[in-house]
Amino acid sequence: MVSPSDQPIAPRAAPKRFALVGLPRTGTNWTMNLINSMGGITCFSEIYGQNPPAMKDWAKCGPEMFTRWQRTVHPVRSRVEFFDRLTSEVVDNDVVGVKLLYNHLCWPTRGALNHPRIHAVTRMRALERWMAEQDVLVIALVRENLLKLYVSFQLARRDGTWHALSGDRRSGTISLDRSRVLRDLTVLETQQAGVVAFAEPFRHLVVRYEAEPAERYAALAVALDRDPSAFVPPLRSVKQTSDDLAEVIENFDEVAAALAGTRFEGLLAVTR
Repeated sequence: MVSPSDQPIAPRAAPKRFALVGLPRTGTNWTMNLINSMGGITCFSEIYGQNPPAMKDWAKCGPEMFTRWQRTVHPVRSRVEFFDRLTSEVVDNDVVGVKLLYNHLCWPTRGALNHPRIHAVTRMRALERWMAEQDVLVIALVRENLLKLYVSFQLARRDGTWHALSGDRRSGTISLDRSRVLRDLTVLETQQAGVVAFAEPFRHLVVRYEAEPAERYAALAVALDRDPSAFVPPLRSVKQTSDDLAEVIENFDEVAAALAGTRFEGLLAVTR
């Protein structure tokens, strides 16, 4: 008679995998916290460095720095292997994913984030093939008001504060370069379209930043095989800008003049 301890242990089923993909300032961190509030799911934050070392750093540190960066962070093989290993070693949860920003989907060139054509050429096809083989669910985050995205990004970059988890809303204001705002919004528009285009070949879900939290939770829960009615708001990042862009953009009238007659003109009046 075979004792229970001698029974062969059934191999653990591979976890269901997902990738949370979006531009900075589209609610990726908040959505990650929302997903992690669901039972039996782990969503990891960014796992890749965003840029290669600057030339001045290479000059200071010599070839060792470049070699270390090249070996441990950025090669295509390391991204696929790291994603695979990270999502395979979680033993407590049956659904595991990672947060990937737009520039994590391509070879690490500084121009990729700002120039969508470069991004298209440098996309990491090996990572995409592996994701298709593993049937990875892609959750694409989009933010309809690109001007608020742009303002939020500029404020965060200026102040060095990307997420405020407690305390009052900051009342920061900023002056935008009116000669660049139209061009930059056009680039953001193309980048966000690139996020959606990346998701489309996979099983995917598009989540709108402007949707109510409970609506976002329900859509995510259904896609991740969880109870859509069990919404409990997670710890969320504090809003860092006012809903009224006229209160945030110091040269609002100049920006309004620069966007007048363009497809972005209507964003000035949207408060959400």
